[in-house]
Amino acid sequence: MKLRTILIPMDFSEESENAFEVAALIARRSHAELLLFHVIDMPLAHLFSGAKRIITAEEAAEEVNMAQTYLPKMVVQAKDKLQAFVNRYPELRIRKQIVFDEFTKDIADFIVAENADLIVLGSHSDGESAADITRSQMEEKIIHQAKVPVFTVKKKQRTLDFNNVVFASNFKNISSKTIDHLKTIQQLLGATVHFVKIIPPKSDVEWQKENLDIISAFAMRHGFLNYTANIYSGENKEVAIREFAESVQADLIAMTNSDRNGLAHFLFGNLTEKVAKKSGRSVLTFSQ
Repeated sequence: MKLRTILIPMDFSEESENAFEVAALIARRSHAELLLFHVIDMPLAHLFSGAKRIITAEEAAEEVNMAQTYLPKMVVQAKDKLQAFVNRYPELRIRKQIVFDEFTKDIADFIVAENADLIVLGSHSDGESAADITRSQMEEKIIHQAKVPVFTVKKKQRTLDFNNVVFASNFKNISSKTIDHLKTIQQLLGATVHFVKIIPPKSDVEWQKENLDIISAFAMRHGFLNYTANIYSGENKEVAIREFAESVQADLIAMTNSDRNGLAHFLFGNLTEKVAKKSGRSVLTFSQ
């Protein structure tokens, strides 16, 4: 995988600024272009996106009047803020894109549809306000739907110090695309990859050895260098992954998206999304 374009969703929060800084560090090493993607959150988005909605003539006139009054100012403010980020790193190739959305309903769809090789996403803390819930849902949707790796940044990084990367998997049916992406990120970061499979507690010794052999064979077969093979026992996989990451002082947790969709995803959630949401460490997710 060659990184050509890195997309950063920008809402001008501290979290999106953290994502921008990490993306800039990655771009400096990979020579990729940065795409700053900002959505103007407005209930009038259907007037500009072509979406169909039945409204009365009076409602249409009122909405057009509001758009003419407020839209130019919102666009100018957004452009100025984006340009301030561009000005931080004149040596990097950075472009800007502004789109309109209706109460963030389709932001994730916009982002997923963009032609990017990597999405760097600032993770917002869990809150109970409507805005916090909307942001959390948007982040989960991006991780679940993206066809490219999603790098979820949890804190400010002044340097690209991700020296220890945990890759948690069952090591079955991992796509060649995911393997290529993981090797690219490992080389870019200069990191050690700690492969780990979570197994049930009190697993017998022979089964533990068998799983370690599977992981080692996987790493050797795909030409990984600078790695460790590990098993870790735990009843709850999400908790066990975070515990193992702590034990090796990981800087980043990498996982593939599980294949739960539809009702199963609604009822039980997605392990990758749960780890990305609850881990205090940055998380890299790969689409299978």
